[in-house]
Amino acid sequence: MTYDGKIDITFHEGEKSRPMAVFIHGLGMDKNIWTDPGKSRIMAGRFPLDVLLREKPVARTSREKPRTVYKVTAGTTPKKFNTLFHQFKTMGFHVLAWSQKRPASNADKAVNELKAILHDYSGFTHNGVILTGHSRGGIVGRSYALQFPHNIRALISIASPFRGSSLARWADIISKTLVLINPFLKNTQKGTVKNNIKHVLDFINSTAVKELLPGSELLTSLDSLLPPHIKSICIAGTHPELFSLYSWHVNCKKNRYMLKPKLLFTFPGSLGKLLPDMIVPDEMRNGRGDGLVTKESSLFYKSGDAGIYPFNHAGLLFADSVKGKIIEFARKEVRP
Repeated sequence: MTYDGKIDITFHEGEKSRPMAVFIHGLGMDKNIWTDPGKSRIMAGRFPLDVLLREKPVARTSREKPRTVYKVTAGTTPKKFNTLFHQFKTMGFHVLAWSQKRPASNADKAVNELKAILHDYSGFTHNGVILTGHSRGGIVGRSYALQFPHNIRALISIASPFRGSSLARWADIISKTLVLINPFLKNTQKGTVKNNIKHVLDFINSTAVKELLPGSELLTSLDSLLPPHIKSICIAGTHPELFSLYSWHVNCKKNRYMLKPKLLFTFPGSLGKLLPDMIVPDEMRNGRGDGLVTKESSLFYKSGDAGIYPFNHAGLLFADSVKGKIIEFARKEVRP
């Protein structure tokens, strides 16, 4: 190994004629977002990923009165998670994902890790490398491709804030929202709500988050054009709702009980209703953002292919239509 210390890597060798697909996770996440999403956690490891993917609970009927008093739920968790990592693997590509050692540090740290990893795995990259990044991962991928373009064949960015995210300034609002939802999130790490919020705020005030402020030095450094041999595709989302809370209500009709969910709160939807319209950021507006990143920010470098989909920041990773678009791009532009 050419890098210092141990880096947590998942690698699967594919067919010799295929390129290697390297997956770069976003801020506050790890490689599990690609390799094992059920274990992935967000916001510096404090909350399970599925909080951003939960669906409205389904109404239930019963001939007996429910014994349990249902109060509030954050919705139901999807039964299965499948990402591009699994699909590229099925297609015979070499696939690699790693957990950044210092994910809250500046992007150069991640770029240097990627450089060292590709050096050590260069024997597998007979037909070049496809860099796929989600959120800040797309920024790391573009930064790497601009600095070390040799052997990079394609750059895939999903919900990447190339022009920054104004939500990087919203630490106080985010912390108050987490206070509301923390009691309803199962499998969170041990600790009080206060400790969880403090940990998240420390994360929000990290160097990595500051680099995502519009006009930062990092984002400005990405403005150079990619070399013509590197194909690219940008994916943007336009559904800003990140999570919802529901209450259960019981109705009885003809000796049958029906348990129905009623929407109590959505983020950022409910927040938008409380704020003056002029100060609601585009990241939170339906049709303009995915809850964390605006459509325009994600598509700023759409010199190649592009796609716009009605999913939130995390949902873009698992939507079949998004994965289908990217697979089509890979088959067309990155042939063996």
